[in-house]
Amino acid sequence: MFLWDRRLTAGEVRAILAADDDPRRRQLLALILREARPDDVWSWVTPQVVADELDLLAPMLGRKKQFWLWLVAGWRRLGLLR
Repeated sequence: MFLWDRRLTAGEVRAILAADDDPRRRQLLALILREARPDDVWSWVTPQVVADELDLLAPMLGRKKQFWLWLVAGWRRLGLLR
């Protein structure tokens, strides 16, 4: 898994991502967008989740920020996301 430096199981990652009130959620989501291959991101979250949170996540995405902004904007133009 791409989270090689974290002591989290896949189940723990899923639980954190599912808990809207968990303070670790947004940081973990940003970490996934930064470190996982784009195809692997969808194993953890949906494109709509990324789109919904992108404005808040963007400052935490580092060099991947432009990629995610471009991808989500393109999907919105095509009507694939709201």
